[in-house]
Amino acid sequence: MAGQMRTYSFTHHMIMINGREIENFGEGDDVITAEYREDRVTDTVGADGNMQASVSANQSAEVMIKLLNMAPENDYLESLHQQFVNGEIAGISVSVINAVTGQGVLSTTGYISKIANFARGTNAQDREWTIIVPKLAILQSVV
Repeated sequence: MAGQMRTYSFTHHMIMINGREIENFGEGDDVITAEYREDRVTDTVGADGNMQASVSANQSAEVMIKLLNMAPENDYLESLHQQFVNGEIAGISVSVINAVTGQGVLSTTGYISKIANFARGTNAQDREWTIIVPKLAILQSVV
């Protein structure tokens, strides 16, 4: 329908990692990103110009989260990483849901491959975490 107005606000989003709500995000327009690790469909073109498409079963993804340098959530994620390495937990799951539209991402249980980089200087630097998951579902709007 023409003429509709929609509003976006980051405050509409709820981010959960292993059941804990995450806050204290860094600055910028990319504090949360989710992307598949490879193309889902690839193609091959034969010498005669005919094409075939191949659909990959790989639905693995990376979810990147930027947090303020001094955020207590950094300690929580470091703890989850260490627990996973020690075999104390089976993995790490993440969900990002827009409470207004229902859009977002849900993951199966994955892992944090390394502790976020640590940098100090004149200004505090954000810390970026990457959670690698075997399967990611991107939810479409329900409105």
